[in-house]
Amino acid sequence: REFEGGIWIQRRIRYSKNGHKVVSHVDLTEFVKMERALKESEERYRLIAENSPDAILVHVEDQIVYANPAAIKMFRAHSETDLLGVSLVSITHPDDHKSVLSNRARMAEKSSEALPIIRVRMRRLDGTYVETAGSGAHHTWQGKPAVLVTRRDINAVIHAEKALRESEEKLRAIVENMPGSIVLKDLDLRIRLAAGRNYGQWSGIDPIEAIGKTATDIVSEDIAAELEECDREILESGEVVDMEINTETADGKTRTFLSTRFPVKDGAGTTIGVGIINQEVTDQRQTEAQLQQAQKMEVVGQLTGGIAHDFNNLLTVILGNAELLSEHIQGKPEAEHLLQNALRSAQRGADLTQRLLAFSRRQNLHPEPVDINARMAEMVPLLQHIMPATISLQTKIAEDIPFVQIDPTQLESAIMNLAINARDAISNDGEIELAACIVKSSKIPGLPRKDRKTDEYVLVTVTDTGSGMSKDVREHAFEPFFTTKPVGSGSGLGLSMVYGFVTQSGGHIAIESAPGQGTCVKLYLPISERGAVAEPEAQPEVTGIDGGRETILVVEDDPGFRSLVVGSLTKLGYRVVPACDGREALQAMADIEEVDVLLTDVVLPNGMLGPEIARELAKFHPHAQALLMSGYTRGANTGMGELDESYELIQKPFTRAQLGGRLRQIINLSKQTPPKTAQA
Repeated sequence: REFEGGIWIQRRIRYSKNGHKVVSHVDLTEFVKMERALKESEERYRLIAENSPDAILVHVEDQIVYANPAAIKMFRAHSETDLLGVSLVSITHPDDHKSVLSNRARMAEKSSEALPIIRVRMRRLDGTYVETAGSGAHHTWQGKPAVLVTRRDINAVIHAEKALRESEEKLRAIVENMPGSIVLKDLDLRIRLAAGRNYGQWSGIDPIEAIGKTATDIVSEDIAAELEECDREILESGEVVDMEINTETADGKTRTFLSTRFPVKDGAGTTIGVGIINQEVTDQRQTEAQLQQAQKMEVVGQLTGGIAHDFNNLLTVILGNAELLSEHIQGKPEAEHLLQNALRSAQRGADLTQRLLAFSRRQNLHPEPVDINARMAEMVPLLQHIMPATISLQTKIAEDIPFVQIDPTQLESAIMNLAINARDAISNDGEIELAACIVKSSKIPGLPRKDRKTDEYVLVTVTDTGSGMSKDVREHAFEPFFTTKPVGSGSGLGLSMVYGFVTQSGGHIAIESAPGQGTCVKLYLPISERGAVAEPEAQPEVTGIDGGRETILVVEDDPGFRSLVVGSLTKLGYRVVPACDGREALQAMADIEEVDVLLTDVVLPNGMLGPEIARELAKFHPHAQALLMSGYTRGANTGMGELDESYELIQKPFTRAQLGGRLRQIINLSKQTPPKTAQA
């Protein structure tokens, strides 16, 4: 073949019989062009196959006759030779044979169609399997019918799909189990997504059924209008809004929700709807209300305790002077009658201050292990006597209830008060139940973790079928002087005393009540770490007023009170040295040769309190005893901690007889006790 004049020609030379040279020329230009095009096409396909990231296999009658580099790599072969002659079916996972053979049969029926893309697990030469996806097509190999198969390694895709499914499942689990609900609204404020563990419970609608609905379809019209107005403002402003919603849910309960509402934007930053996260905060708000109530009660208690303390000072002066006055009016009946009226009123005032101290948790308690079962059983006959025939008294006491650490006398008083209140709340026929059981401290509503004295408490309940209380009455029930009874029928101090006694004892108190549904008062009492204790030996009662000639150092800042005490003790024959504060008391200790008893108020001005003076006493007079006076009790919160148990205490108000008796006891006891040593 030669190229002449722009064309390809084939020159043929032959000789005739007579020896002539015959030359012929054939134009091969088109043939050469076709031949070159075929070679270029084959080269292109070879380059494509050789550089394809997918494995390409050609098989004739299921025997591999060609494998590109990607196939060699996929099957972990050293070279193409390792794959040539291998049966394609033999390196297909047995579980995938059916789909492969099915596709081949289909291809045989319709020779013009390519095989559909299928997933097949292929076995590598090292025995491991690889997930692949691909298809096949009719082909011709060296003049024989063949099939060209492509396979792509989709292991990474499989792992990604699995990770995506797991991620979606985790997200779905979080959304469906979160203690609340999630809602997505479109621009028309129609629900496009509703999910969350409580959504159906709260709305009464299945999350799927909620799709396409508006707020009006789910909540009341007034709340729906408020929510939709808020959502429109969010769409306009793009701001996040937190709002609280109080509504009755599908289960009939009134709940409080914290609803966080925010704009939802697409990838381009365009707002496409409103997202909502609803969390129920009913318990939190109730706890906050209980805390506010407790704080209010604490403030009222401090104020009440302070007033009671000051009244105790005044009442002691009144009672003491009345006693002194009685000695001067003997034989005058009218004056004695007037004085007795004054004394009775003063004593009633003293009882009132004791109740106020009880409410303010400043009364004198004597806690000990108490058997609730035995104590309540003893009280039932007494309570039945004060109940009319129309009221049934029932008890429900669990077995094996441990002892509680409580003042038994105050416990009986508390139960009696609650039973009387329950009786008065029942207008006609009714029932009162006394019950006791054990509860975990974590199950006590409104009791903070820091205030839990024990892991378990004994719960004592007094329940009645009476008229019940409104929410407003419940909120004020423990406040002193608050009562719903007619004027003259109650002091309003019964529940406040129970409240003070229980909280001072390390317990907790709660009321459950509603109008027309009766009332249940719950006393949570701390369990005692000890068992029963022996009854203390009865102390001989002091009768009469025995005086003496001992020296008494009296320290009191109130002039009227100090004058009363000095006068009373002087009349009893004692030598009395008065002082108004710690500085004068220390000077008197240094100047006086002998002090037998220090009688001092607890709270004094000018920086030195009664217990501090008592500690200084041992430095000057080791044999002297100390008796502290206070309008508060030993365990009261006076800002200086609890009083030392080693010091005797007499609580105001007291009479001259009570003071004289205590002093005589202390003086007589001191003669049997070794002298005290000064303490640092």
